[in-house]
Amino acid sequence: MKRSRIISSLLLASSMIAVSFPAAAESVDAFTMRLAAPSSRSTLLLPTSRLMEPGSWEFSALLGYEHRVVRAEVATGDVRGDGVNENVDWISSRSGMLLQGALSPTRRLEILAGLPLLLYQGGVERTDLPRRSVGSAALGDLRLGARVLLMDGAGQEPVGWVLQAGVLAPTGEEHSGISEDRARAQVSTTVGLTEERWDVAGTLGYDTGRSLVIGDQLLGDTLHVGVGGGYHALGVRWMADAVYRHSVAGLTGSAAGRGASLEILAGARYHLGDLHIQAGAGLAPVSNGPTPLVRGLVSIGMGSRFAPDTMEPSICLLMIEQEKAITRAEERAERAALEGSLREAAAELAANRERLEEERARRERLEEERRQGSLESSSFAEEMLRRKAIHFGTGDATLDAEAARDIRRAAVLLLDSGVSATVVGHADDRGSADFNRELSLERAHVVLEALIEAGVERERLDVRAEGIDQPAAPATEFGRAINRRVSFEVRR
Repeated sequence: MKRSRIISSLLLASSMIAVSFPAAAESVDAFTMRLAAPSSRSTLLLPTSRLMEPGSWEFSALLGYEHRVVRAEVATGDVRGDGVNENVDWISSRSGMLLQGALSPTRRLEILAGLPLLLYQGGVERTDLPRRSVGSAALGDLRLGARVLLMDGAGQEPVGWVLQAGVLAPTGEEHSGISEDRARAQVSTTVGLTEERWDVAGTLGYDTGRSLVIGDQLLGDTLHVGVGGGYHALGVRWMADAVYRHSVAGLTGSAAGRGASLEILAGARYHLGDLHIQAGAGLAPVSNGPTPLVRGLVSIGMGSRFAPDTMEPSICLLMIEQEKAITRAEERAERAALEGSLREAAAELAANRERLEEERARRERLEEERRQGSLESSSFAEEMLRRKAIHFGTGDATLDAEAARDIRRAAVLLLDSGVSATVVGHADDRGSADFNRELSLERAHVVLEALIEAGVERERLDVRAEGIDQPAAPATEFGRAINRRVSFEVRR
């Protein structure tokens, strides 16, 4: 009898020691800001179906605050018996940052890299839950990825299709809650529709990760489905996302617990030259797994072309554009030959070559006159100004880096010549006539304000909107890009 009481006491003490000092838990990555796409080519959390311009780069810093990131229902161990549970916050709040860079070497490829940083993390410490850092900063796992354009949504066809794949390298600090000790993979595909002022895209993706049960919550391999979109108005892009996530273990029934979540977010992005600023917030009506109940996001980024700026005066720009038109005409000629339409394509190619030769001859004549002194500097500046155009994106009235440089050159010509000018806005043939007239007027006012800011007197400038009434090129993909412009009419 005495021996049996001794054995029972030893077993009870062993069980108490096992509860008080559990085995070290494996590290798990519960970081919720994914490497989706360059910030200028995404909504708040999801990628769009468009890639950056070829030969360009972008860097952004995304700062996020998350409230009640991982919540679980666990047994209390109450003396009243089994079945007594309580809700605890394994990660109650977290502040983090995602530093991200992107490079677009070709029209159909983007290369991405990202590094998450944990700034602060709070949560409940319990011996029966996996261990993770509380209160301290930490580095997360390096993210590397690529996006491949399978269908172009920026041309005549409005539908775009992008495939994305990435790997997460185990470079972070263990038990930080944003790192694992093995490599993982992320793969997703995005299909979107882009129109004049709005775009919408749907994403289906799969993320691998270590399987871990925290109370009644499931972490690990996750399937996510999302829908995001944006609308351009008042010079701002307004965005909204809806993302549904589900643990694969919860789908297959291989583990007991909750693994589904639904998050809804909204925000806005503003572009200021090469710089863009973005802010948004979201909540999760269904918030299981690593999905915060409430989150706020703020990001700032900048991007440009990594090729040097070798822009020449307006006539040379027009020659470059026409040379590009010839190249595209040659490509169309090759396709037309296969379709039995070689004669029509050859005629178009010859016409483009003739226009290019005329422009070259005119440029040589102007240069010769200038060298001989028969053309005054002011007249030369007026001629340059008449041929200058500021180009815009589809349904857009904001200035990119190239347009800003063109406006600076136009301001120099106006200041040097002392002439007055009418700023004339134009649009392509997509959309209604009323919409395009309003859009062309908005473009003209944007250029007017930029010229005034550069030092040109307001009384020397007028504005006018032509809408689609004065196209400079035919209604082709390349022609529409030329027609979305602001031109200048010189007045003495």
